[in-house]
Amino acid sequence: MAIELKLEQDAYAAFLEQVRAANQAPGEFAVDHVNEGKRVHYYFQPRNFALVAYDVGLKRTTLVKYQHVSKLPSVDGGALKGALSRGGGSGNVMTADLSLVVCLVSEAARSIPIEQAMTRAIGGDRVELEPYRLLMNVYDHTLTARGGPWRPLERDDYASYFESSAFTGDRTASLDALRALG
Repeated sequence: MAIELKLEQDAYAAFLEQVRAANQAPGEFAVDHVNEGKRVHYYFQPRNFALVAYDVGLKRTTLVKYQHVSKLPSVDGGALKGALSRGGGSGNVMTADLSLVVCLVSEAARSIPIEQAMTRAIGGDRVELEPYRLLMNVYDHTLTARGGPWRPLERDDYASYFESSAFTGDRTASLDALRALG
């Protein structure tokens, strides 16, 4: 199953709903994007929205490493369009461009605050992604602490986790960083 990604604010929320539904079904799913007549494909493994491969017109390249780059860049609509077109070049490890794709698809599907940031970027705002790494890093722990059926995490879910006894980090700094995200 392929889900079409259009970098338009009006289409983005519906796109993420399709990604969330595909992530709950068995089997790999693809996200396709067309830019200037060139179709690119990104392949995700369900249950954790894991990017496992991409094809930017050369051939399918399977990733051997799924970790964000050391510093997430700032992004706007133009940067997203470029990242989607380039993918990982032809390499099999995470690049800054692939990290942007993961933020746009996986991280936004899992987290409402990240979805809101990416929506602003699609609309032309410049968004610093590095501050959102905190939410990316605590996603699994927050999801476990929240319990219940799966749904994208909201700001209150992160705040509850930071305030809980399960959180072992700097409570004040984490809550301040969450509030600073806007």
